[in-house]
This record gives sequence, C-alpha cells and structure tokens, in this order.
Amino acid sequence: MEPQGHSNRRKRRKLRDEFTNGMNTEDFISYVRDKVRTNLLSCNSRYDDCEKDHLIKAIRAIITTNKEIWERCRESMIIHPPNRSKKTKKKDLYFKSVTYSSINVSTNYSELYDSTHSLLNFETAAKLRIKKFGMPASIPSELTNILSYKEQKGELLPDYDHFLETSLLLCDDVLIPFLSHLKTHLEEIQVFLGRIESWLMESAGCINFIEEVFKKTLGTKTLSEDYAICCECGERYKYHDYRECPISGSRYTFSLENTSKTVLKSCKSKGTHEDIFDLMEEKDREKLQILLKFVS
Repeated sequence: MEPQGHSNRRKRRKLRDEFTNGMNTEDFISYVRDKVRTNLLSCNSRYDDCEKDHLIKAIRAIITTNKEIWERCRESMIIHPPNRSKKTKKKDLYFKSVTYSSINVSTNYSELYDSTHSLLNFETAAKLRIKKFGMPASIPSELTNILSYKEQKGELLPDYDHFLETSLLLCDDVLIPFLSHLKTHLEEIQVFLGRIESWLMESAGCINFIEEVFKKTLGTKTLSEDYAICCECGERYKYHDYRECPISGSRYTFSLENTSKTVLKSCKSKGTHEDIFDLMEEKDREKLQILLKFVS
C-alpha cells in the first residue's frame, strides 16, 4: 500500500500539471517566476526590499569580510583531532589556542626577603585551550533549488563569489528576493566566524594584558603540544578523547607540562597571600591590578 504522503504529493503534481498544461509560454514563465519569488519571500523573515545595486554591494562586502575573518582563524583549526570518538560528529570544527589564562599569587616561604618579610611571587604558565564550534550553516535549500554552488577543495566555505555571479543571470523579480535571502545567510556565516575569532582573541587578550601590566614578553609559537595534559583528568592531549572531558564534563584545557612557570614579578610582603586570578574575567583583572598597586 502506498504511503499517504506519497499519494498526496502525486495528487498535487497532477493538479499542477493540469493547471499549467493549458498555459501559453509567457503565462507559464510568469507562473514559475511568481512561484519561486513567493517561496523566497515566505522563507526569509528578514527580507530586505532594497535596490538590486545595494544588495549586490552589501553581499560582496560580506563575502570579502567573511574570507578575511576565516583567514585569521584557519591556522588555529584542528584538522585531525586525536583519538576522535565514534560518537563525535565528523563535521564538528575544533579550534585551539595557547595562552596564559591565569596568574597565581603565592607567598614563597623558602625565600625570605628579610627578617620580617617573605617573598610574594606572581606566576603564570602556558595552557592549551580547545573548543568545539560545530559547522557553519549550509546554503539554504530555497537558494540551491534554484542554483547549484561550487565547493572549494580544502576550504570550509563554498565559492560564494561564483554563486553570486551565477545568480545575476536571474530575472529581477526573482533576483531581488534571492539576493536578500543570500545576504541573510551570509550574515549568519559572519556571526559563526565571529564567534570563533572572538574566542581566539580571548587568548591573545590575556597575553597582551600580562605583557602590558608586567612588562614581560610571553612567547607561544615555540611551545609544543605533544606534552600537553588535560587539567581535569591528566590524560595527554594526543590520547585524549575528543569530547568533553569524561572526568569533569567540562571544556578542554590542557597544561603544557614541559614548560615551567614564568615568574612575572617578585616583591616583599608581610603575611600570607594565596590567590588565583582568572584573566578571562574582567573583575579578576581589576582585582589583580589593585593588588599590584598595594604591594608595589
């Protein structure tokens, strides 16, 4: 017995054929274009009824910006995650960054500054951060049902320049809603890429903060990831399961065990100080600067 859905689709096709068979060529062309236009308008809640020139300029600008953002991010992408779990989606994108994300402040009792003061150390150590971002949205089927697109070998994104150029062959009645829908899609891609870049900039921001406050230069390019171990479960980076840490269920952070702590500042201090400042948090940065003024 034929499924109900198949039967209904066959009936709709029959009614459509009966309706269009009696049309002359001009009426049929008009019918097809109206149908495509209506479909494009109905599926784009952010329809931008702008002039064609404005839409094309805006789309070209977004395509260029997206390519620039991706070029800044692509070197940090992990192409072949180690020990990928079978349960992990193959299409997930992972990115990595090496940073100094925290500062430990502790009293060193083994080194007395004088008879009444001990030594207070401000230390940091490199960490490898990993984050999963999923995948960017595919070109909506409402657009690809009208025009096909070209994948770019070795690239994350399809050839949007070619897709835009091909779309310009459409008549204006269809082209304008088509371009509006394409613009909405490209803006979503830009948001996705922006999330990746913002996360990578967090790492760079921590390093810049330390270098500015402590007048120290921190390098990351020479740090090896081979010796990185998970801060939660102790598993090495190259053997770690590429899901959330099975011990803590948290995001990945790996310490680079072959790198010793970097002493950023040492000063005399009375009493005991033990604290950790998370440089990802603005409030911790402010607290750290207050402490530095107090002990300087």
